[in-house]
Amino acid sequence: MAAIGRNLHILGRVDEAIPLLQDAMERLPEEATTSQRAGLHRTLGVSLADAGEYVAALEHYLDALADTEASGDILDAAKSAGNIGNLYNTLNEFDLAREYHQKALAGFSEAGFREGVAGTYVNLGAVALKLAARASQAGDPEGERRALHEALENQRQALRLFVDLGNERGEGHAETNIAHVLSSLGRREEALPHFERALALHHRIGDHRGELNARVTLADMLTAMGRYAEAREQLELADGVAEDVPPGVALQLAGAWVTLHEALGEYAEALRWHREVQRLSTVLADEQYNARVLEFQARFDTRQQAKEIELLRSQAAVQELELWRQRMILGLAIAAVLAVAILVGVLYSRLRLGQRVARELERAACTDPLTGLANRRHMVDRIERAARAVEAGGDSFAVIMIDIDRFKAINDRHGHGVGDQVLQEVGRRLGSRLRHADLLARWGGEEFLVLLPGTDLEGGQVVAENLRNAVSATPMQTPSGRLQLSISLGVCAHAAGMGVDECISRADQAMYAAKRSGGNGVGDTDPDADLVAAPST
Repeated sequence: MAAIGRNLHILGRVDEAIPLLQDAMERLPEEATTSQRAGLHRTLGVSLADAGEYVAALEHYLDALADTEASGDILDAAKSAGNIGNLYNTLNEFDLAREYHQKALAGFSEAGFREGVAGTYVNLGAVALKLAARASQAGDPEGERRALHEALENQRQALRLFVDLGNERGEGHAETNIAHVLSSLGRREEALPHFERALALHHRIGDHRGELNARVTLADMLTAMGRYAEAREQLELADGVAEDVPPGVALQLAGAWVTLHEALGEYAEALRWHREVQRLSTVLADEQYNARVLEFQARFDTRQQAKEIELLRSQAAVQELELWRQRMILGLAIAAVLAVAILVGVLYSRLRLGQRVARELERAACTDPLTGLANRRHMVDRIERAARAVEAGGDSFAVIMIDIDRFKAINDRHGHGVGDQVLQEVGRRLGSRLRHADLLARWGGEEFLVLLPGTDLEGGQVVAENLRNAVSATPMQTPSGRLQLSISLGVCAHAAGMGVDECISRADQAMYAAKRSGGNGVGDTDPDADLVAAPST
C-alpha cells in the first residue's frame, strides 16, 4: 500500500495516493522499525502538503521527526530535517529554513543519497527566492540580485543531478524554477526554452500539478512581455488540467487571469476572476486553520523542550555519580546548584522563545508583509464583526474599495522594486487621512480596502474624496524619477440584512465603474440605486 501510494504521489496523482498512505499508516504493525514508521509519516506528510492539507501534513512531519531522532539513522534524519526546513520556509522563517536544509544537504551527502541532494538544492533555491522577494520589499536591489543568483545556481545544481539520475519529474520542476528565476532577473527570452522543456516533461509523465504550475508561471511572464494571445493560450491549457487542485494553486491560476484581463482592458472578465480570487483568499485565510497551525507549532516546541530537559537530567545524574565516587561533598553541592541554574535558564529561554514565536506568528497572520497594513483575513474578520453588531442594533458602517490606476504599467516600465515602493507609499498616504477607529488593509495585489465604522454613504464619499486627494496631490519620488499616482475608489454603505460579501462586491463594482470612467475618481453604490461613477477632475 505504501509503495503504491508513494508512486502515485510521484506521478502527481495525489488524491489517489493519500487514502492508500493513510490506510497503510493504520495497518502499520507495532513491530515496525522506527525508520519504516518515520518514512511513512514523511511520505504521507508530503502528499498532504501537495494537496493543500498543511495542518495534517505538519502533524505527520512532527511524528516523523520524533521517530527519526529515536532511530539515529543519518539518512532518515536528513529527510526529516528537509521536511522541517520546508515548513519553516512556509512560515517565512527563512534563517531557520536555510539552517535545516543545510543539515539535510550534509546528511544526504554523507549517506550518498543523490536524490536527496538534488531535492535539497531545489528547496534551498526556494528559500533564496523568498529572500529575494523580501529584499525587493525592503528596497534592497543588490540583496535581491544576490538572492536571485543564489536561487539560480541552486536550481541548476538540482537540474544537473536530476538529469544524471533520469528523474524526469525532478527535471520538470527544476526547469520551471530556473525559468521563473530568469524571468525575475529580466532574462525572459532566455527563460522560454526552460519553460518549453518543463512543459514537455510534465506532460509526458502525467504530472498535472507540475504542468499547471509551469503554464501559470509562463502565462504571467508572457503577459508582462505583452504577448497576450500566447498568455491566454497557456491559461486555457492550464484550465484543462486544473481539476481538484488545492485553493493555493487555484488562487495562483485565478490571479493570472485577472492580470491578463486587466492588461487587455477586459474589466468585466477581470472582475469575474477577481471575485474568484476573493473567494479563494478567504478559504486560505480560515481563522481555524491558522489556530491549528499554531497548535501544532506549540506541540513541536514542547517536544523539543522535553528532550532538552531529559538530556539535562541525564547529564546531572552522571555528574552526581562522579562526584559521589570522589566523595567531594562540597563539589557536589556546587555542581547541583549550577545544574539547577542551567536548567532554569534553559527553561526560561525556551519559554521566552516560544512566546516570541507565538507573537510573531499571530502578528504575521494579521499583517501584510510588504505594507505593514492589515491583511485580507484580518479585514474580513473585522467586517464580519461589524456586520453582526449592526444586526444587534449597533451603528452601521461603510467600506471603500481602492485600486491603484495603471499599476501594471508602473511595474512593466520601472520594475517590481518601484512597484513595491508605490504600494508602500500609497498605503502610507491613505493611512494618514484615516481615524484611529478606521481600518486600512491591503486587499490583494494593488487593491486596498477601508472599513469606516459609524459612517453612512455620504460620509464614506467624503472620506473617499479625501483619500483620492491624498494620493494624487503630490508626485512620488522614486529612483526612476517622479511618478504621478492616482487611485480609483468605490464606496458602499452597509445596510441591515446585507451580507458582507454583497457589501464588498458592491464597493468593488463601484470602483470598477470609476476605473472605466478614466480613473482618479470615486464611485459609489446604494442598495436601492444604480451604480454611479463620479470621476474627479
